[in-house]
Amino acid sequence: APVSLGVYNLKGQLVKTLVAGTKAAGTHQLSWDGLDASGNRVANGAYILRLSSGQDVSTRKLMLIK
Repeated sequence: APVSLGVYNLKGQLVKTLVAGTKAAGTHQLSWDGLDASGNRVANGAYILRLSSGQDVSTRKLMLIK
């Protein structure tokens, strides 16, 4: 199914797209290096992960601490 996983700041702006494309069913892992789409390190603080797969959407809050 088509899958998209993005990191957003609390203003709702996309910081970085971690996954965009199709993935097979199953469990997958990845890590975020704390960089934005331009390769710049982002500030410590709260961010939102948004995962969409097909018509399902899930969001989670995360804290980045360096």
